[in-house]
Amino acid sequence: MVLWFRDNAGIPLYSLDVRGKSLNDAQHWSAPQVFGPRARYVIESDPAYLELNEIKRHDQGIYRCRVDFQNSQTQSFRFNLTVISRPQPDVLWFINDNLVDNQIEQNTGNIIENRLLWTSVQRHQLHSVFTCQASNTKLMQPRTSKFVLDMYLKPLVVNILNATESLAAHKEYQIVCQSTGARPNAVIQWTKGKKTLKRVKEHSIRNTTYSVLTFVPTVEDDGRLLGCRAQNPKVAGLFLEHFQNISVHYPPVVVLQLGSTLAMDDIKEGDDIYFECKIQSNPSWRRLTWLHNGVQLPQNSSSTKIVRSNQSLVIQKVTRYSSGAYQCGALNSEGETLSNEIILNIKYVPLCATDKIISIGVSLDETITVSCDIITHPLASKFYWRFENSEEVLEIEQHRFSSNGTSSELHYTPASEQDYGTLSCWGTNEIGTMAEPCIFHLIAAGLPTSVINCSWRNFTNAFEVNCHQGYDGGLKQSFVLEMLSSRYPGHSINLTNTEEPIFSITSFDQLRQQLPAGGHRQPDSLKLYVYSINQKGHSPRIFIADLFIPATLADPAPTQDPKSTLLTPILIGLFLTIVLIIIIIIVRIYLKSKRLKQNINKEKRYTEESKNTLLLVDISKKDKPTKTTKWMNNVGSSIKTKTKVETIDDEQDPDLIPYPRLTDIHQEELIPINSTGSAFAIKQHNAHSPQELEPVDKVDRDKGQDRFYH
Repeated sequence: MVLWFRDNAGIPLYSLDVRGKSLNDAQHWSAPQVFGPRARYVIESDPAYLELNEIKRHDQGIYRCRVDFQNSQTQSFRFNLTVISRPQPDVLWFINDNLVDNQIEQNTGNIIENRLLWTSVQRHQLHSVFTCQASNTKLMQPRTSKFVLDMYLKPLVVNILNATESLAAHKEYQIVCQSTGARPNAVIQWTKGKKTLKRVKEHSIRNTTYSVLTFVPTVEDDGRLLGCRAQNPKVAGLFLEHFQNISVHYPPVVVLQLGSTLAMDDIKEGDDIYFECKIQSNPSWRRLTWLHNGVQLPQNSSSTKIVRSNQSLVIQKVTRYSSGAYQCGALNSEGETLSNEIILNIKYVPLCATDKIISIGVSLDETITVSCDIITHPLASKFYWRFENSEEVLEIEQHRFSSNGTSSELHYTPASEQDYGTLSCWGTNEIGTMAEPCIFHLIAAGLPTSVINCSWRNFTNAFEVNCHQGYDGGLKQSFVLEMLSSRYPGHSINLTNTEEPIFSITSFDQLRQQLPAGGHRQPDSLKLYVYSINQKGHSPRIFIADLFIPATLADPAPTQDPKSTLLTPILIGLFLTIVLIIIIIIVRIYLKSKRLKQNINKEKRYTEESKNTLLLVDISKKDKPTKTTKWMNNVGSSIKTKTKVETIDDEQDPDLIPYPRLTDIHQEELIPINSTGSAFAIKQHNAHSPQELEPVDKVDRDKGQDRFYH
């Protein structure tokens, strides 16, 4: 085993171990802190020696070699190594083989240093070769050490390639940012204002980086800055930025506001109001419109004025018709937008729900409910009722009727003729009291009169009946066409018309279907009657005509063999029978029509007489002292008794307010009890037919009886 030591050190610097192995397989070891790979023990030569490469000045010293033998005594040898380093070497710096520094900053005898200080490294010096060279003789090649300069470089250029000056709101765009010159390649970051955007895809080609931003602008982005920042990923301060203004095009954003000096819940008729339309728009709006309940307001009118400069709508002296929903709308090249709705409720004095005087038919001792309906905002806080006739005016006490904010109900029962007259109703709210009351005329009600001036037309398979209506008895009336079967006694077919006494049948099949089973195969004769009906009962029936309904034709016989002539006489006989039946039918129709004309002439005379006796009073009332008995409507009894009657004299006492004549009341003014067509719901109680009314002298009953019920 061979061991090398330096000076007096007890630790070997190098060893050769051949124990248990051949010399060629000997194990070499060199202390890495001293020689490392520079030392090698050469055993191939004779004698063997320790070879040192790249001699250093500090390698100088006394070395001892100890050889241990397996069967012999250990031997030691000493060697003195002297390193020759004179003269002093020159230490130089070269950049790309150009001398840049030959000044030595430190010389300790053993260490000579030349420190190169490069105060401004430029981009073009990337990959420059820096060489440190030391030499002290021309007899040997200079010793050199080299390195190649690498640098982190700032981006040279960063640009947003797309224009962002006219982007449509809510539309997707791909915006590209390009950066070049960074080493390593730049990392690109997008910003919108102070917010970082994340929907980004990035790729690089050579020294250029591309970043693609997926951008969906909103209305709020208009006017903001879109930024692209390219930064060296190794050094935080090496970056460049590029910014562009975002211009977003969008339909107008419109907000409607009531004037700041107005209170929404305190606007009444006669006030002046104004609205302000706030518009945000890009590009600028070019048309402004105003809407009331969805209908465009005119630019100029007698009651409105649109101020275009500050987008205001001024309405002068508002009325209750000014209530409703208001909007403003603005238009630009991107579209038209409507604002929010402002619901305006104008406060006004109550008004009657109808502008007509309501006539109500009511019988003696019949209780009705008179409903006074009003239109008002705010709700009415109080109602007033008044009754008046030719002799008295009565203010009705509050506890005798019920009220809510929009209507008041009064229960009324006429006990005598003096109780027919006029009811008036007023409502009041915080704005004021109704200028004109709701008015109800109370008139006596009875049975309707018969229809008049009837005519009819018969067609081949259809017919129609036309009549004129008579007096409705003060109540809503409807009209009935009654058709009585001659073949089936007791069976009738009825048609009802709620508006007018006009009826039509377009096909006899409509009537046949309502006859008993099998009846459509038999001819029949129907007696036609028309009468009026209301809640008191019905008028006398008016006979119109006898209507003949022929039987339906029998089913056709099966087709016979055309070659057969055996049934020819039978067919001829059948044909003659049909012709005979048709002749009989024509003769019968002629006789019926002749009889019908006679009946019509008779009915005309009857109706002319009944028309002149619509308003009658009993002869016994003529001797009564009270003046109001002749205003009593007693139509039902006067027609039946046929006693002495008198008509209303046109020259009554002018100082008295006469009750309205039934013949003077227009049909449209007679609002029946419980009529759905009226704005006032009239409820009826204890209805009596004319036959159930008490004697006329009942009018002398106690006048102290209360006719108002709560």
